[in-house]
Amino acid sequence: MLIDIIQIAATSVLTLSPLQRYSAMRQLETKSAPSFMTNKWFIVLGWSLIVLLLILLAAVRRMRLEKERIAAEERFNNLADRCRLTQQEREILEAISQRAGLKKKDMIFTEPSVYDDGLARLMQESFESGHNLVQRKRLNVMAYGIKTKLGFQKSMSEFGLTSRTGRNLSSRQISVGKTILVSQPSQPGSPRFEATVIRNDEYELAILPKTAIEAIPGQIAAVQYRVGSMTWEFESIVISCGPQGLELNHTDRIRFINRRRFQRVPMQRKAKVALFDVIYESSNADPAQLDFCDAAITEISGPGLRIRANLNVKLRDRMIIIFELENGKWIQDIAEVRGFRDTPLGRSIGIEMIGLNEKAINELVRVTNTIAGLSGALPDEEDEDREIFDFQEQPEEQMI
Repeated sequence: MLIDIIQIAATSVLTLSPLQRYSAMRQLETKSAPSFMTNKWFIVLGWSLIVLLLILLAAVRRMRLEKERIAAEERFNNLADRCRLTQQEREILEAISQRAGLKKKDMIFTEPSVYDDGLARLMQESFESGHNLVQRKRLNVMAYGIKTKLGFQKSMSEFGLTSRTGRNLSSRQISVGKTILVSQPSQPGSPRFEATVIRNDEYELAILPKTAIEAIPGQIAAVQYRVGSMTWEFESIVISCGPQGLELNHTDRIRFINRRRFQRVPMQRKAKVALFDVIYESSNADPAQLDFCDAAITEISGPGLRIRANLNVKLRDRMIIIFELENGKWIQDIAEVRGFRDTPLGRSIGIEMIGLNEKAINELVRVTNTIAGLSGALPDEEDEDREIFDFQEQPEEQMI
C-alpha cells in the first residue's frame, strides 16, 4: 500500500511542467496570512494591561499597608493615652518598638520580653554614642517609668515568694553588701571579677569591684549571684564606670545556672503544719483560723523536708510548718508540696520551704551536715532538677 502511494506521488510530480514545479516550490516559502493574535498592536496592548494591573496591585497593597499603619498609630496613641505617657515617653517607646523589630508598634504594650529586648538595644546604642552620664541616667530612669506605666514593672511588694521556678525575681532584690561575680562577654578573654553591692535602688545596681577594671558604658555585663540554694544569672548594661565603681541597670529576667545539692539524712523532729490557701471560702465574717495538726519530720535535705502527717494534699499545695531545729532555735516558713505517698505509718509528704532567706538556708545546711556526720547521709539526688523527694523508692520505714 505504501509503495503504491509513493508511485502515485512520483507520477504526479513527473507530470508537472518545469514552470509548475518552480511555482510550487516558491509557494512553500511564502508566509501565512497575518492573524489577530500576532498583530503587534495587540501584543503592545496586552503588555500594557499587564503593567497597569501590576501598578494597580502595588497601589492597592500600599493603600492597605498605609491603612494598617494609620490604624496601628491610632491604637498606639490610644494605649499611650490610657497609660498616661508623656510626649517624650512616647518617643522613647516608639524607639524601643523600632529596635525590637515589631511590624506593628502598638504590640509593644502587650509584650514585656519584647520591651526588654528593644530597651537593651536602645540603651546600648545611646550609651555607645557618647551621651554623657546625666543623659544615660535620665534614659534609664525614664525607661523604668515607662515600664511601670505599662504594667511590666512590679513593685518590690509584689515579688513575694519565689520557690524554684524563677518567677518574680529581680536584680532589685540583691541586698547591699552581697558579693557577686561579674564578667564581660563583649570582651573575650577578660577574666571574671568579684564585686560588692554598694547601692541598690529602684533604678540602678551599683557595685564596687575588688580589683580595678575597665568597662565602657553600653557594654553587657553578665552577673552571677549565689542566693540560698541556687545561683542567679542575668545580663545588665553598664551605665557608668569610674573610681566609685560600676553602675548597672536592673533586669527582671533572672535565670538559674545551677542549684545546690543537699545531703539527705534521717531526722526525728515534731512539727506543726497547716494548709495555707491564698484564697479560701468561709461563711464566717471573721477570718478563719489556721488549723494546725501534729506532724513528724523524718528526713531533712537543706530546705527540703519529708514529713509524716494525715493531710489531704496535692502537688504544689502550700502549707505553714513550724518546728524546732535545735534547742531553742525554731524554724517557721511556708512550704510547697513536692510529692506524697501513703505508707503503713501514715502519709509521707515531701515539701520544700520556699520563704527562707540565705541565712536560714545556710543554717539548715549546717544542721543537715552535722546530722549526716553523726548518722550517715542518704544518697544525693542524681538529677538536681528532679523533685526533692522521689516517692518511688523503698517504703519510708525501711529507710530510717
